Amino acid sequence: LAAMSACTTNDIGRSVASYDQVKGQVNLGDSRQQVLSLLEPTQAYLDTASRKVPDRYIDGNSTVEVYYYRSSYQADALITDDEFTPYIFRDGVLVGIGWAMLRAPLPAAETPSAAAAGKLNFNPYSNSPPDATPYSPSQSNPETFILYGYHSVSCQSWTQARAENSEQVGQLEAWVTGFLSGAGWRNAAMAQTDYAAIHYHLDDYCKRYPANDLFKATRALVSKLKTRNR
Repeated sequence: LAAMSACTTNDIGRSVASYDQVKGQVNLGDSRQQVLSLLEPTQAYLDTASRKVPDRYIDGNSTVEVYYYRSSYQADALITDDEFTPYIFRDGVLVGIGWAMLRAPLPAAETPSAAAAGKLNFNPYSNSPPDATPYSPSQSNPETFILYGYHSVSCQSWTQARAENSEQVGQLEAWVTGFLSGAGWRNAAMAQTDYAAIHYHLDDYCKRYPANDLFKATRALVSKLKTRNR
């Protein structure tokens, strides 16, 4: 077993080194075929367990594909996102490299008192993390408000509730649409969507990031709707 583990580690090391040699040749705007022809050979040393399966989904009228390439190694016997670099293609063209395009800004950890109260301070127009300290409006911070409800429910719970069609699913869906309505009322620049698209986004996001919470999943959709309306 020790010998097999050493071989796997060496194979990952070779793949990472091979990736490092060619990654600088990839540029935004390159075709999917160009990028894959450069990067796929770097992963040839990896077995199936050491890889990350590509993702593919429809976004509006475009097809989005995400390929993950092994770019680092952590000696912890785990395969985690930080060991891969994602390459995002829209309609066959490379439009992003790295996790920034795939993840919404993350909120700060809640204090026990805020978590128990089910609320979180949130400013929809700021890139700063939400604040779990008591809310005190002021002229310097007029847009901050308290976020109530199901924001801390995990994506895994969302997926399970949807799969089982449990009693809670209606409450979770209502929270998501309520948050979107509030964000849209405060920011008319958001593009219009519908229930089917909202649920599709949440299902897809929570499949990718089951440990994230409903707040992060919904805020990612808010960011997407703002981008579409530019």
